[in-house]
Amino acid sequence: MLGLIGLVLAMTGLALAAQDAQNPCNCLLRSLDRQVSATLVTRTGSPSNGNQRLADGEASYLKTRRDSIVKPLWDTYLLDTSTGTTVSGGGYRAALYGAGTLSAFDGRNTSHIAPLLQLADYISGLSGGSWVVSSLMQNNLPTLYDLVLGGGGQEGWNINYGLLSPSSILESTYKFGGDTDYRDDLCHDVKEKSTQGSPVSYIDVWGRALSYHLFKGTTKDNFYENDTPASHASGLLWSDLKSTSNFSEFKSPVPIVVTTSRANDSDTPTLRNTQFEFTPYTFGSYDPSLMATVPVEFAGTHANNGVPSNGCLTDGGENDENIPLSPLLVKARAQDLILALDASADTGGDTFAGYPDGTSLITTAKRIATYFKGFTSFPPIPSSTDDFTDDSSGLSLTQRPTFFGCNTRGNGSMASPDSYPIIVYLPCALVDRARKRAGMVRSQACKVQFEKCKSRLL
Repeated sequence: MLGLIGLVLAMTGLALAAQDAQNPCNCLLRSLDRQVSATLVTRTGSPSNGNQRLADGEASYLKTRRDSIVKPLWDTYLLDTSTGTTVSGGGYRAALYGAGTLSAFDGRNTSHIAPLLQLADYISGLSGGSWVVSSLMQNNLPTLYDLVLGGGGQEGWNINYGLLSPSSILESTYKFGGDTDYRDDLCHDVKEKSTQGSPVSYIDVWGRALSYHLFKGTTKDNFYENDTPASHASGLLWSDLKSTSNFSEFKSPVPIVVTTSRANDSDTPTLRNTQFEFTPYTFGSYDPSLMATVPVEFAGTHANNGVPSNGCLTDGGENDENIPLSPLLVKARAQDLILALDASADTGGDTFAGYPDGTSLITTAKRIATYFKGFTSFPPIPSSTDDFTDDSSGLSLTQRPTFFGCNTRGNGSMASPDSYPIIVYLPCALVDRARKRAGMVRSQACKVQFEKCKSRLL
């Protein structure tokens, strides 16, 4: 997570979502009905009452996608099933790990585990994981290699430029006065939003910075320029993802960006707090504490008799649920298999030195068991981080992919109250841990790139 930056919304910053959710801190919580017109609010229902349902647009999209795209792929691959992929938070580390793993899932590559990307119903992300999910979808689902490095009509990510101080005198990113020009441009864009009557915050600046680095429209030639109203993806909306050609042709998984909430007077979100999601169709929550959504185009729009709630949206991993699993555990989504990519830095106290230790899975299991009885279930997992990381047990759950939930319940039907999906845990520690076991050290080139990545967060 990016603690040095402050609280970062689970979405990729407000670059795509700013005009869909103009005021994240006046979000809805339990007072959603009072915030928007009742005709826009859709109750998601309860699986315990047998009436939980998806938004009409999402349900229609998935049915067509499964019938025309996914089922023919399964017929040539394995048994027909429903799968989803999640990418954890963790800044650039998570974005790059997510990109590399998703590339291995991509059927357009010569990978033994392809085409899992094409087979997925959903792909969810929070914090750094949402960077790669949003960038992939906004750029119309190119190959991950082209998305990150450029090629195939893609400009590539501008990761050579620091997020807040992009002009480095020792590199090709340098421009005299570049840092000042860049920050002035970010603040100018945010000021434009403010002059239109919308509340702004530091998150808006952060979102604009991410746009320069991850979304189309920014190249090394125009990085320090901001001379058109739509420069650097400033006019994009999260709901615009539906109009990309791959999405409109049902070739894309449904992207979900996850965030959690906290009370204004609370520094740390608790597991009781409502978790929210953004899809191209809706904003809201399937949590028992809310069970309601609104069309994403109207999220944040002022309504008559609107009553601000006492809550704020915040980074989706702030409650230690750093893998955005909850949306894919929704019974109405009926996911049989979830690929959980974990780039957390649970150990070591440093985003780049630490490794995942199972904290996110343990936290989600605890939240489900405590607050979601009758709503969803979670497969059995070890109850402590020591069980995940203790090599002496012979399990070594953070050193290799691990399948949880293979002993399914409920006759294989995900609609059954006590059923749960199989979760394939893919922690971002595999390569380094394998290297350490073999007594190998990182190459000099790898060390240099590691240090560059750390410095470019600033």
